[in-house]
Amino acid sequence: MKVYNDWNCRLLHSMQEPVGQPGGVADALRLLHTHCGFHRIYLMPVYDCTAESVPMFLLRRELAMRELRGCLPEPLRLQAAGYALLQPGLSRVPALHRLRLPGTNCLPLQLPLLPDRPGMAQELNCLLYHTPYRLLLMSFELCAIFYPPDELERLAALPNVVYQFGYGALCEAPMRRLLRDMLRRNTHVLFGSGTIRRHKAARFDLGACLREAETHFTAYERDALFFRTRLGALRG
Repeated sequence: MKVYNDWNCRLLHSMQEPVGQPGGVADALRLLHTHCGFHRIYLMPVYDCTAESVPMFLLRRELAMRELRGCLPEPLRLQAAGYALLQPGLSRVPALHRLRLPGTNCLPLQLPLLPDRPGMAQELNCLLYHTPYRLLLMSFELCAIFYPPDELERLAALPNVVYQFGYGALCEAPMRRLLRDMLRRNTHVLFGSGTIRRHKAARFDLGACLREAETHFTAYERDALFFRTRLGALRG
């Protein structure tokens, strides 16, 4: 039986969301688990290096996860993770290595929606070539929407980078073309729900996304998209 992961669940995005009460994070996670049957769900709160230190972020994450697990008696496979916003000086933040995706050397990173923000290109190059991390670019479908074609083409071919897409990208022809180009380059990709609210968890239809993939990709391509990138492949 083939199982799927949610590599980008944002139900604890700010870690200030209501957890146990009706309509809170726990309810939304139950919906995702019931409707989609994800093997593992990676919770992705956001880290802003201009607002707090890594240890403070991790402490807040631990407290939020402790409260959440107390509300979920059923055996949901949750993984506490997080992603950093690309900001000037991020590469020099102490303890940045503690933000790596658990079990990997991947640093989850969200690029800004405005590609020409001052200092962003230099900071990205610094993270790429002057740190030991492998970058995991989160919600890369947003870059396909907001970035100029030449910049998108450059970003989509960065060396040793992993790209995370929303499952919904499988339903959009331009995204499928981008994914097919990545397959030709043997690029590692991951998929996530991007769920940030309970009502979105209730509406998220993994089956519809997978049916689109079955229509537009061969069985070999689907295996490469969904099952080639495992934790073992992300440790380097």
